[in-house]
Amino acid sequence: MILSIFDPIVYSIEIILKRITLPKLDAYTLTQTKLQQVDVSNDQLYQRKYNGFYRVRLPSTNAYSTYYELLEKNKNNKNIDLTYILNELLHVTGRVETSFGSKLLATINPHIPPLDSVVLGHLNLRLPTRTGQSKPSRIQDCVKVHDELVEQMHQLIAQSDFQQLKAEFEKKFPCYSFTDVKILDLLLWQHRP
Repeated sequence: MILSIFDPIVYSIEIILKRITLPKLDAYTLTQTKLQQVDVSNDQLYQRKYNGFYRVRLPSTNAYSTYYELLEKNKNNKNIDLTYILNELLHVTGRVETSFGSKLLATINPHIPPLDSVVLGHLNLRLPTRTGQSKPSRIQDCVKVHDELVEQMHQLIAQSDFQQLKAEFEKKFPCYSFTDVKILDLLLWQHRP
């Protein structure tokens, strides 16, 4: 399956690229460039753009504070991992915030993809169901899925078809400089068969 994933994307690349909007690319660029320029734990513009781009919906104001404090505290920590982030968010929200935790990780390290149901679906991956599982066990299972996502994305990036798609992306959006992982993530997210 992984070897043929690009066939439908190559076929519909023009449609996919039309779905990628400049405001979304600008919002993502802001989340990356401003990360090092501002204190994200109290910069309201940063948080608004970030929440809008990633569609962050946390259960309480306190959870947002913890989220952005965690991002600020670890924005230069290239060794941070998803397990740590999910455990920190669990303490505040009482929930396993897999998607938002992975987006925090992907912001700190843009060479790592966030977990997204659309992208996971293209790669035949699924997060574990929520029922009948302890939260620590669910965190472990979610991290395993994320590890598989990272591995598959890096395998896909190494393929020549991706290089062709990347060239199309860069031709359409020459003013933006994204990692290969982010380009692939955007293309997969916008591919709706």
